[in-house]
Amino acid sequence: MSSDDADLGQASRDDIAFEEPFPPEAFIAVAEAIGLAPEPDTLSSLRHALLAEFRYFIERCPGTKLSRDDRIAWWKETRDAANTLNGLLGPGGALLLLPRKLRGPELLGSQFRATLGALADEAEAQIAKLSASRGQEGRPAKTAFRQFVTDLIRVYERAIGEPVREPDWKDFYPFAKAACRCLRAGVPAVANELPRSPNAFRDTAREVWVSRQQRKNPPTRRSNKSALPALR
Repeated sequence: MSSDDADLGQASRDDIAFEEPFPPEAFIAVAEAIGLAPEPDTLSSLRHALLAEFRYFIERCPGTKLSRDDRIAWWKETRDAANTLNGLLGPGGALLLLPRKLRGPELLGSQFRATLGALADEAEAQIAKLSASRGQEGRPAKTAFRQFVTDLIRVYERAIGEPVREPDWKDFYPFAKAACRCLRAGVPAVANELPRSPNAFRDTAREVWVSRQQRKNPPTRRSNKSALPALR
């Protein structure tokens, strides 16, 4: 098998693995949110459209970003874990409880315990540094989520058959919530990239909606001059 064939095979396996948590029936609530009957063809179409946006959103996400308080908490846990393990492996620790295969120099040697000590010291330094800085409140802006909402609006407009049916925020919002619930159910880790509260979710989605509608329908510039007669 050539390297190209191997790459294609791996890509196919990755696609299958990504799509597996999203069977057609996972999109029933999404269809019902905009008044579509959950028929097989409808669910298949929604699944095809939304899976592309789900994947694109996940690929754009920069990963979990922690606030200053979260980072301090993480370093404290790391420090405490390193000190606890170092103590357990030292004199008077519970070494006899370890299986014989784990009593080698890799685990019980002085170098490993020195590494644990260095890790604890680094954690202490990071805690002091972060505690002394003011930092930024909250978490970083969810830029990937804002683009995701834009993509969901596009899917929503296709689903309702625009311009046959006029897009409406009151219809789109339940659709967006259902789509995000579907995404989180299939990929729970993505919750880190979504707004942390229902209010933040609604407000951000609303801002993106209004901005997009304004771009699609720019306000007409008013003029005191009378309109020109239509050309014949």
